[in-house]
Amino acid sequence: MTDEITIDDLVNWYCEEQGIELWKDVTGFEGAYQVSNTGRVRSLDRYVSKGTRWGGVTNLFKKGGITSTKLNNHGYVQVHLYKDKKCSMFLIHRLVAMAFVPNQGNYSEVNHIDESKVNNNAANLEWCDGHYNKAYGTGIKRMGEKHRKGAVFQLTKDGEVIAKYDCIETAEKETGIHSGRISRCVLGKASIAGGYKWKREPLNDSHNS
Repeated sequence: MTDEITIDDLVNWYCEEQGIELWKDVTGFEGAYQVSNTGRVRSLDRYVSKGTRWGGVTNLFKKGGITSTKLNNHGYVQVHLYKDKKCSMFLIHRLVAMAFVPNQGNYSEVNHIDESKVNNNAANLEWCDGHYNKAYGTGIKRMGEKHRKGAVFQLTKDGEVIAKYDCIETAEKETGIHSGRISRCVLGKASIAGGYKWKREPLNDSHNS
């Protein structure tokens, strides 16, 4: 990852902050199901073909609505989608990531930034490889001792300093932005957290913006 803030970063953050829900078709189920940036799935109003007892075919109207979900044995939210009389299971966080999170590195796995398996908001998801995904939790724990100590600066996307906090935990308490997301920005693994840049030393950023 780089410090560059993408349009997708800004859109996901803005929608999260404003409570805006965007919907996109689920790949392979266009016209039947959609997934939102908040992690919900809905079926769409549509007509389905059904055979009659006389050998004919009739089209029946089927009203759409929010699709029910459940937790699997690993604590992830899953949903069942139907097509051509076949049922397929999908993990919600992967549907959201495929629809709203850029995958420039062509990674195969999706990580929950705040480590909550049920927080499937697009702003909380990132594509990654298997090694990063498995090490993420322990990495945050190690980072807690080494990197969360010391002052941290909150900056606008243009590099202007907004505030200085004595540590990342204080920044979380004051702003409500998850400390794990702030830490990732400090380490250069994310561009923004909560719509802001976060630095240990903001001077270079301010002069070069």
